[in-house]
Amino acid sequence: MYTVDNGELRAREAPPALDSFAQSIARYDRDSTAGGSYIVSGLTVRDAGDGPDGHQIYTVAEGRARVYGRGVELPTSRRIVFAAEPDLRLIDTEVSIADESAGQEGGQRVSVAHPPIRSIEAVRITTRKTVSLVHGNYSGCADALPDSSVVAIVECRQGDTVFAPGGDYRKNGDRVDWSPSGAEPANGSTYSCTYDCIVAVEPLNPDEDGFSVEGAVAGSSIIVNYRQALPRIDRLAINQDGQFVWITGVGGEDGLSSPSVPEGVLALATVLQTWRNGAGRRQVVNDGVRAVPFSEITAINERIDYLMREVARTRLETDVSTREAGARAGLFVDPLLDDSMRDQGMEQTAAIVDGVHRGHGVRPVGGCDRAHRRAVHAPRVSRAAVPHGRNAGKPL
Repeated sequence: MYTVDNGELRAREAPPALDSFAQSIARYDRDSTAGGSYIVSGLTVRDAGDGPDGHQIYTVAEGRARVYGRGVELPTSRRIVFAAEPDLRLIDTEVSIADESAGQEGGQRVSVAHPPIRSIEAVRITTRKTVSLVHGNYSGCADALPDSSVVAIVECRQGDTVFAPGGDYRKNGDRVDWSPSGAEPANGSTYSCTYDCIVAVEPLNPDEDGFSVEGAVAGSSIIVNYRQALPRIDRLAINQDGQFVWITGVGGEDGLSSPSVPEGVLALATVLQTWRNGAGRRQVVNDGVRAVPFSEITAINERIDYLMREVARTRLETDVSTREAGARAGLFVDPLLDDSMRDQGMEQTAAIVDGVHRGHGVRPVGGCDRAHRRAVHAPRVSRAAVPHGRNAGKPL
């Protein structure tokens, strides 16, 4: 009897798969390989894009594996559909400051602090309105404005008369209060009032990183509520019956970690979910444990031996440099500043004075004064061969 998953036969080992012999092999495989779960060949996972319904599509190449000591073989590649859903976090009342472009055509681009955006719940801006009001029937009354979320009254005007805030009127909630003792419009007359208020607007051109708004007052606050799709690491695994299993991680902005794989399943690949569209929407890493051929193990050991030899050589060179600053990889350098680099057991019969080789017959270098030994670098056309080491005792 075989099982069909999404129109494909479930991969499994040919019968009999549960006899004592197969059980013994599985037990030996688990004991000898510390778990018995590894990929033998193939089973490469690739991203195949998204389906028309938004579900993620992956392909798994044909191959063989051992899952908890039991053999699983896929004779053909498989297509996997994953209805992935992100972990959401509500970002409540994120504030941005409007600039001059908010009052122009096309509006101001607002980039949120916690992308990617899954959905925008609400956008509120401070806009400026001018309305006509009819003054009340008695002096000192308060005239109601059409909006309840009034931030400030900018101006009250009747014809050429501009009323003074504080002395003539004041803001009282969403009303123009004419109770101060100053001037006011005639009862029943019409006047214009300009005020700033907070209104809800629809975001323009929204994407994963932000949106645009129009009509906001420069310097005012743009308030947005949205839901962030938290990045997450998921893993695709296969069980002993050849079924593919998704292991979802925990979403977060920082410090993402891969979910642990339970015993009895083999992880094939890790998927980094960024919840973005287009290129880089997600990353697939084929990090499943694979069987390593002995030839490759031998090559790895040879590379390790080579590295160890290079480390040993570097240590020898470092040891030489700390013992004597003048010795570097077999090269001897004498700056001719004093006699510390000379063989004091040999007679010193050559000297360099003012960068020129003075040859034999001059005062010994060991007895000359500082003025005769101040030149460090000799000209290329003339160098002094000072007896040292194995050359000690040989004529210059």
